[in-house]
Amino acid sequence: MAFLRLQTLRLRWLSALLMACVWSEPSVASVEQARAAFARGDLVAVFEALEPAAEAGDAEAQFELALMHLNGMAVAKDARVAATWLRQASELGHTEAQFLFGSMIYRGEGVPQDHREALHWFRRAAMAGHAEAQLNLGLMHERGDGTRQDDVRAHMWLNLAAARFSEAQSRERKLAVRGRDRVAQRLTPVQLETAHRLASDWLGRSAARSFSSHP
Repeated sequence: MAFLRLQTLRLRWLSALLMACVWSEPSVASVEQARAAFARGDLVAVFEALEPAAEAGDAEAQFELALMHLNGMAVAKDARVAATWLRQASELGHTEAQFLFGSMIYRGEGVPQDHREALHWFRRAAMAGHAEAQLNLGLMHERGDGTRQDDVRAHMWLNLAAARFSEAQSRERKLAVRGRDRVAQRLTPVQLETAHRLASDWLGRSAARSFSSHP
């Protein structure tokens, strides 16, 4: 079973970030420098522009800097340094960083292996709506991996993940659907109703958070 895979660097993430300029106000100058450097293909200059923004506490810059360290772009590969930046970005609430950091902790990549702590970061990302984190969280609850075995919670998260994956993520969606259906066969009608209610409650809270963040 393909499970808890580490994401590889997708250059489009860096491109989208630099072109959209979504970072916080204190890092605008660094963003402009990074965007210009990326446009001319100068990854060393991108790194040099990202570093002060990351040190100033910009979660997006920390995440992108972690990816550069993790994949050896403009610097030597260093999973430990990448994990340090990912932890900082995760603590600031960066959802993608939380998922990737959880994956590294699960595998013991650059940090000590700790399935319980990995579960913590997957849960943080899953609560924010990250589909892959929801999938991993469901599978870990099903297996009792890093937590007590809980088929109701497993079904809840697998069900949410199955609904959240896009058409382009058909492989991940199939994993979530198969896991959800596998768990459902072990649940009593009352347990299945509880799992559906928990998923519905999460969707309601998620919608409320989304509404309140867009006045």
